Amino acid sequence: MSKCIVVEDDPFWSSEISAALLSADVEVIHAADGREALDMARRHPDASMVLDIILPEVDGVEVLQQLGAIAPNMSVLAVTGGGRLGAGFYLKLAETFGAKAQLAKPFTQGQLVENWMALAA
Repeated sequence: MSKCIVVEDDPFWSSEISAALLSADVEVIHAADGREALDMARRHPDASMVLDIILPEVDGVEVLQQLGAIAPNMSVLAVTGGGRLGAGFYLKLAETFGAKAQLAKPFTQGQLVENWMALAA
């Protein structure tokens, strides 16, 4: 069974992402913010990550910057609802810092699983 660290501070989206991944037989590890995400990446460097970009404390871009040293082979699917500058801006920024795939909220569980499967392949 593959593992995925879900980094999402919004309870609704955390639940949606987790349900989608569990339906695809993926073990889900939760992190509510960037600090937890980095800790989980240290503990599970073989996992993949679904990473919200706009987070409290340490944001998703900072997580991406630090992952290179912590878990350089971790594949990341960046997600965001946009924030002040819009989803496109943040997702492009995430790509620049190493996210292998990006998905704008709102998305369906099917879209998430499809993107995650392509990422994990």
